[in-house]
Amino acid sequence: MVTWLLLALSCAHHPADPARDGSTAAAAGDAAGDAAGDAAGDARPAITVAARLDLPELQGLSCRAEGCVVLVAGALHSLDPEDLRLGPPQPLSWGQRLVEGPSVLGPCPEGSGTCRATLVLGAEGPTLGPPGPLPQAVAAPRTPQDVAQRWNEARAAGGRLSFAARLPVPDGGIIALIRGPGGSRIMRAGNGVRVMPVVVGSDGPAYARSLALHPTGREAYLVASPGDQLVAFDPQALTRRWAIPLRPIAQGLFIEQDGRLMLLEESGQPDPDRLLDLGSRDPGLPEGVAPWSDLALAVADRPDATTTAVVDLALPRLVWREGGRYLGLARLPDGDELLATDRALVRLHIPSPPTTASAPATGAAPAAPAAR
Repeated sequence: MVTWLLLALSCAHHPADPARDGSTAAAAGDAAGDAAGDAAGDARPAITVAARLDLPELQGLSCRAEGCVVLVAGALHSLDPEDLRLGPPQPLSWGQRLVEGPSVLGPCPEGSGTCRATLVLGAEGPTLGPPGPLPQAVAAPRTPQDVAQRWNEARAAGGRLSFAARLPVPDGGIIALIRGPGGSRIMRAGNGVRVMPVVVGSDGPAYARSLALHPTGREAYLVASPGDQLVAFDPQALTRRWAIPLRPIAQGLFIEQDGRLMLLEESGQPDPDRLLDLGSRDPGLPEGVAPWSDLALAVADRPDATTTAVVDLALPRLVWREGGRYLGLARLPDGDELLATDRALVRLHIPSPPTTASAPATGAAPAAPAAR
């Protein structure tokens, strides 16, 4: 892994809020740098905040080739991704959340549950299709074949790799969580059985809630509480590599398709009574909804969050914290990332990372797990 000693984050309009302060976020990742070792010399690219805009009533983000739009307090605005300027408001007659597509989510006009309506962006203004209920939820994959198939489908489609309760193993088999009164263990089954205890501190048992696999297949990750940490481990040998401390209660969201960035949420409020239930199983999603999509996260039952955390897996380092619950992340044509929470929009400039033999190299050909 590559490490660096100083993270430079700059933004002309950024307040010194500990929940969003870049220097605070950088300090929180020091453990990862210490564990990884200094292999990059002075080749340490700086991630900078190119622009930031407070939007306390933000309800979603959608970007396509022709541009970006945001939903703010029930009105749609065009968005200039360069400086985050908003166009004039265009009120929508229905909906509470904008997701990719674009489409809008909201309470079903008749009956209970969540409905979705297609949003058409025309020259005469936005037009909403009729709201319709989401399909029935289908069970998450459990067998090694189904788990590998979902991972491979996401990788082939260029989709994000979401956190889940089960992971495929690159040479076949499955990695799963084993939970009990004494804490969690990670078990790898297939081509032999290996077990790794989840240890994040000395204050009692730790419980892993979800797992993720890097697109290269060479590194896996778990998020555990109490003593919240993001832990990287070898998916073959089940040996720990590095860890980054997080705020409670942390939960993993996904890894971007090129393997560079990971998104997590933190609540900041420990809740020991819920630890055994959080993330211990995949709840399933409406049929046809891609597990790596913002729509999947919008309809998923996940704990309330007060901050969204961005981890650069090429370094590895926690590079940014933004106040608010995650809403969306869009890759812009120049490679920058546009992050939306329910409090703000942030444009992150992502330089090319240094490459090393030990890092999960972004852009490398994936070692796709076999569907056995």
